[in-house]
Amino acid sequence: MAKLTTLRKQHNLTQEELSEKTKLSVRTIQRIESGQQPKGHTLKTLTQFFEVNEHYFEAQQTTTKPQVNFTVVKLINLSTLLFTFFPPCNIIVPLLIAYFKKEMNTLTKQLISLQIVYSLFAFALFMGCAFVKNGFQLSNKFIPFCMLALVLGNVYIILKNAVSLDKQHRLSISLRFSLF
Repeated sequence: MAKLTTLRKQHNLTQEELSEKTKLSVRTIQRIESGQQPKGHTLKTLTQFFEVNEHYFEAQQTTTKPQVNFTVVKLINLSTLLFTFFPPCNIIVPLLIAYFKKEMNTLTKQLISLQIVYSLFAFALFMGCAFVKNGFQLSNKFIPFCMLALVLGNVYIILKNAVSLDKQHRLSISLRFSLF
């Protein structure tokens, strides 16, 4: 039910009575009740008459938000877990799943962007560890330790997001931007 319809019925008014009291045409009221966004003079008149904020009518538009299949989003997230040791696949496989399941929404884009950024970060950090190892002549165990720490960091991000997707239907760890 449209917000104007709700307000009108709460005030026990018919469309004709509201039209008389606000000096708006019945047709204008009908259009707004069927989903048209009130603007300008009409918006001002209605907000003054019903004593509501101008933003009250903003969410009235009937554009439907696409439904997110959280089972597929969780699958996409957990598919990256299988390829934490081979970073290109932890980007390609989720991207392919999202594409073929037609689940390319904000959450999946955010998950894939997070894996891209993490892979780039891990590569740079791994290379830095190699230079540090050579520069400070650290033992040969330093490089595998760095690799393990980077893999465990990625596993932590994936599992934390998996729990958050399951319980709250949102990402716990995400970027403030998307790469696509």
